[in-house]
Amino acid sequence: MLLCPPLAVGEQNYRWFLLFLIVHVFMCIYGSWAMTNVLYGEVVDKNLLNATFFNSATGIEVKADYIIVFHYLCMKYFEITGVLLLMTVMSVCLGVFLGFHLYITARNMTTNEFFKWKAVRKWHKKETRNYQRALKKGTVLKVPIQNGPDQYTSDINVRCTEPVGEVATSEADEDKHAFDPGPIPNNIYNQGIFANFMEVLRPLSFREKAIQRHESSLRVDKCLFHRDTTEKTDSTKVKSS
Repeated sequence: MLLCPPLAVGEQNYRWFLLFLIVHVFMCIYGSWAMTNVLYGEVVDKNLLNATFFNSATGIEVKADYIIVFHYLCMKYFEITGVLLLMTVMSVCLGVFLGFHLYITARNMTTNEFFKWKAVRKWHKKETRNYQRALKKGTVLKVPIQNGPDQYTSDINVRCTEPVGEVATSEADEDKHAFDPGPIPNNIYNQGIFANFMEVLRPLSFREKAIQRHESSLRVDKCLFHRDTTEKTDSTKVKSS
């Protein structure tokens, strides 16, 4: 997942991104609660809900209700009311955004994978509906399976595949063939909610085995670089001699 080129959010700092969202959601909720208490205290102290307001434009006295009191507070305490509205809107927006990221974390998906899986489910639903309609019309054509892919046991390279098993020709569109899409693929990276969150709190790349593999690859790269440098040096000496 990438927010913008200088500020990438990925495996190693995704936990801090979640903490950033959690802190700001609670800050906005606290700001909304504080401003609400300030305005509510003003309403109680001045007994505004039982007051009578005078309309300077029409010269008519109006008994207080919630709308009139809110209008009064907006006019007299514009800054506080503005902060309250801003904090409320930001609390909702950031809360929804945080909820989305907690959801994809629980499913062990990135934002990109979320939308791709959404497209896969939409495709699967459409193809299943077309196939069922073709079955009801009795236009199913039995054909042998020719090098069909695996039965979608992996989410690697998920895409629309060639017909597997039974193929049906839709009468509504003779140029298209309805086919049985089979079971919907499973996310092989979804290890359960607890394990998925643990991968965020303690990324796999920070664990001992991953560090050992990284150090081993660095040693191999260093040896290859040293060998290439030595070969170039030897070839240069041969040419010069």
